[in-house]
Amino acid sequence: MTYAVPGPIRTNIVSSTSVGGIDSPFTRTRAVLDMMKSWEIMKAVSEGTDYLRQNSEAFLPLEPREDYDAYLARVNRAVFSPFTQRLIRAATGLVLRKPITLTGDPYWTEMFKMDVDGCKSDLDGQSHILVDYPAPSGAVSLAEERAQDRRPYWIEVDPTNLYGWRLDRESNYGNLIQVRLAEKAVLPDGQFGEKVFDQIRVIEPGRYRVFRKKEQIEEMYDVADNSVTGDFEMGSADKDYKQVESGNFSLGEIPLVTIYSGKTENLVSKPPLLDIAYLN
Repeated sequence: MTYAVPGPIRTNIVSSTSVGGIDSPFTRTRAVLDMMKSWEIMKAVSEGTDYLRQNSEAFLPLEPREDYDAYLARVNRAVFSPFTQRLIRAATGLVLRKPITLTGDPYWTEMFKMDVDGCKSDLDGQSHILVDYPAPSGAVSLAEERAQDRRPYWIEVDPTNLYGWRLDRESNYGNLIQVRLAEKAVLPDGQFGEKVFDQIRVIEPGRYRVFRKKEQIEEMYDVADNSVTGDFEMGSADKDYKQVESGNFSLGEIPLVTIYSGKTENLVSKPPLLDIAYLN
């Protein structure tokens, strides 16, 4: 669903969007679509005046018989009071008033906590966290791996990039058996440019697959002369996407951890400041 009204101004607010059918990895599940409605409201009050003006048709609709030039002037004068932003900052300060601590091996408590993602990020924030590990390099011992600085690292996953999941019925729906994550593939284009492509990574215990739209694959890879890397598979002719990469890993579970407040069920929550956002 896209909020919009007729007129030259378009809104980019999307509260519930699904792409493809039930067999497409690009389809968002119902639980995600339901949460997106609340996320959109929180995004609006968090980003403030610029977001209000960019999506004026949703928040400042054209009044009956209002001249369009007068409407644009009203939009350009509109401001958004940052009450919810201030509450979010205050609440974050309360949650993190004490530093996060780790116990156990000093390797993790002293070194890893200062660089959890390989980009010098420390332990802070809230979201989904995917734990990944570099590809095998031939190290034969833990000491050799540490000497090569090969260790697990964390990848922050924005909740809007989690398209869907499946839970194990045998464990009373407590264990993940599949997740689908939206990603951006950035490739060089010419000497200084770049191309950005959307893709979906499907992770299951012990294996992963990457899907991309067919027309994007044709731009990124010259399949005819086999100038590609990885394990690539071609999809069927009646689908608008293809599996472009797959692989295995030794972990027998999905290394995704969710940190949230207002939890209603596994991987589902309600923004704790949603009622304040409505007032804002």
